[in-house]
Amino acid sequence: MKNIKIIGGFILAILMFFQSCGLDKAPKDYIPFEDAFSTLSDAEKWDNGLYSTLRGKFGGGYVLPQEVQADMLNAHAAYGNSYAAFHGWSLRSDEGVIDAVYHSYYAALTDVNIILECLPKLEVNLKEKATAGRRIAQYTGNAHFARAFYYFNLAMRWGMRYNEPTADKDLCVPVHTEFRPLVKPGRSTNKKVYELIIEELRLAEECLASVKGKEGADEITVDAVIALRARVYLYMNKMTEALVEAEKLIVPQ
Repeated sequence: MKNIKIIGGFILAILMFFQSCGLDKAPKDYIPFEDAFSTLSDAEKWDNGLYSTLRGKFGGGYVLPQEVQADMLNAHAAYGNSYAAFHGWSLRSDEGVIDAVYHSYYAALTDVNIILECLPKLEVNLKEKATAGRRIAQYTGNAHFARAFYYFNLAMRWGMRYNEPTADKDLCVPVHTEFRPLVKPGRSTNKKVYELIIEELRLAEECLASVKGKEGADEITVDAVIALRARVYLYMNKMTEALVEAEKLIVPQ
């Protein structure tokens, strides 16, 4: 009987111990989404992440496959079978490089959508009010630029070639402009996607009006927005519009 009492007391103590532990607490290395973007300091960190992700889209699998296919890079004895499918033009629909690039653009767009949804809801304290307007405008402009950049690259790679007369019928890529990760829309048309790109660049230019371009700039400037728009018009075969944008950046000698 004594042993039963001891065992019962031991079990009761264990139950009381676990009841006192906050099992609903978040792990120390995890930030709940609802707490991840509420202050101006949070916005700065998300903007830093946007830059980091964007910089990572200018090398490796984002540029080398097309260089290989255009014979700008050629295999040699020690090339290690790198980008072999592109060298041999033996591409399959399940090619890993293509799959990774496609998904990485949409993963980056998820962060962009979060930024643009959360920025208007920020809590700004008294110390931050003096600079809050300028900083929020710049973070917003950066996000609109990134969204335009990602959709343009997706459209170039997975959309049909832009043709004005049939743009409202030619298929392009799915469009996500809200943070709804479980929603999987179908492919949009070239017209819708390129209209989105041009509109995102308009918004970016508006928000980054005070971030003037300069040689060797290490941030997204209004000049970068204009340059990307010129490139977009070039791929849309709108040469007059492309020239107008490009001439804005030509410095007279």
